Amino acid sequence: MNANGTGLTQIALPDLGGAYIQELAIDSDGSRAFFKACRVLCKVENGVATKIFDSNDYPDIGSCSQIQTTADGRYVYFKDSEPNDCDVWRVAHSGGTPELIIDDKLVPCDGGVGRMVNEFAISDDGSTIAFCLYGYVGDSGYRSKDELFVRDATGGYRQLTNDEDDVTKYGLAISGDGSTIVFHPYGSPFYAIKSDGSAKIAVEEVGMSCAGPVLNYDGTKMFYAARTGNCGRLVNTDGSGGIDLLPKFSFPSQITADYDLCISDNGHRISFRRSSTDVYVGYLNDPDAVPDAPVIESIAFDPPAMPRGDPDAVIVLTSEISDPQGLADIKRTSTDELVDGRLEGYDNIPVSFSHAANDVGWSHDQTAGDGIFSTAGTPAPMIDELDQMTVRMGVKDASGTVVVADTVLFIGEVPPTPAPTPTPKPIAFSGRGQEATSKFSLEKGLSIFKMTHDGDRNFIAWLFDDEGDRIDLVVNEIGEFDGSKVVGIKKQGDYLLDINADGRWMITIEQPRPSYAPPVPKTLKGKGRQASEMFHLDKGLARFEMTHDGDSNFAIWLFDDEGDRIDLVVNEIGEFDGSKAVSIRKGGIYLLDISADGNWEISIE
Repeated sequence: MNANGTGLTQIALPDLGGAYIQELAIDSDGSRAFFKACRVLCKVENGVATKIFDSNDYPDIGSCSQIQTTADGRYVYFKDSEPNDCDVWRVAHSGGTPELIIDDKLVPCDGGVGRMVNEFAISDDGSTIAFCLYGYVGDSGYRSKDELFVRDATGGYRQLTNDEDDVTKYGLAISGDGSTIVFHPYGSPFYAIKSDGSAKIAVEEVGMSCAGPVLNYDGTKMFYAARTGNCGRLVNTDGSGGIDLLPKFSFPSQITADYDLCISDNGHRISFRRSSTDVYVGYLNDPDAVPDAPVIESIAFDPPAMPRGDPDAVIVLTSEISDPQGLADIKRTSTDELVDGRLEGYDNIPVSFSHAANDVGWSHDQTAGDGIFSTAGTPAPMIDELDQMTVRMGVKDASGTVVVADTVLFIGEVPPTPAPTPTPKPIAFSGRGQEATSKFSLEKGLSIFKMTHDGDRNFIAWLFDDEGDRIDLVVNEIGEFDGSKVVGIKKQGDYLLDINADGRWMITIEQPRPSYAPPVPKTLKGKGRQASEMFHLDKGLARFEMTHDGDSNFAIWLFDDEGDRIDLVVNEIGEFDGSKAVSIRKGGIYLLDISADGNWEISIE
């Protein structure tokens, strides 16, 4: 089945001796899938299911469980289930003799060796394996203790936890690149820890129930089902918070992330199974992903903020909703309250919406069937403790497609909107040959110099300040040129350009002050020296994938919207095909300053 629900194909199964499918694993492009049926492993490829392993043929293995596959689908990893002797094995997708990967009796711990592997998780290529080892066997006999280990690409073992008490570890997951591991001890929060043993961070409380978790490729995002209702939750593993993703609706229509949670490498798409009947795929911040889905056009409040000090106050929410299938196709809406990214109950919110917005001319809805859905909110116990909350509209159509939109509701009064930073007018110069321009004023912050030259020899431009100090070599090229450069201006003042050229040239200086830029993922393409278009990066890790087909220097600097250099993303000579992860300390608007002589392509996730 495709992610959009099309292409559902029934696959004939081999004789499983009456056993049923219990576990499923799939590679990164979906070309190979694997499942377990009791003691048998099967592969599904090109619409055909075949047996690749039967543990009945290996008395030392017993049944297999926790099956996982590498991203390329070459191997399937599993844990055996011999009493007091659980190891990790792998078998090739084509079958054959299984290979012992982790022998619990060879893992050194507390002066002894391990007793059995409890849980394990593999990186995309299988080179890094996180596992919980339950029980130690040493000179003093058996000790009940559950600790977290990692097996690295060299085959060596590293112990990551060492608790004084016997604390069972649950919810083990590892990122695709093998850098980050998450788990939670019983009764404790989720922790994120680097596979080298560094940077152990308490991410957040688990809640009363939990399915998952799973991590995106670089380990910056974790998706799991939290709290009693199994609400799908997306969390930053640096401990900076997260958000509940699903609308509440009402029982029995509530959507719960019950089983088989997955997240894409870039963290922008999730999937899960609800109960035993429905499979959902969620597209985050991508309203165009499902073209026939309902659209929440707007959400507004009257008055604009919920007043304090009036127990009889009422605020009316109106939301314009459209649907390509017609309004009759909308079967359910919800109006939910969130505080700090969590769906909350009556006692933890400042404003309560007692029922979902409707379009049937009932309770503040003025006209039935006009696409304007309305409901009303009243003060709740925390009205005086919070300045704002999030209100979420959820809409479900007849096919089961669900969309949500969030907006902020202010309590007391709407804060004044800060005046936008005015964008200075562009500054333009043109001339021929060698020339020093007249002085011009630049503000502190980001400047972009756009330049052309039609000569044959050197085209050089230095930026000087009014004290005669060289600030930046804006361009240094030979022959014809058409490109741009990012310059960060450290202080407001007067500047001039000293230009050496043999042809006609033109230089335009822009000082953009953006308030919005489109989010990643994004792919940029160009040739030669360029300042890229702007894009928004969230706090956390950003991944840059780059190619270059030129012969000279290929260098890329990441700048923020204040003109500050953040990181040197690449600095190589000649052709290049590679990637780099960059830590983004704060979410915001960024751009790239690219120095190259050939064609380049940059993909950002």
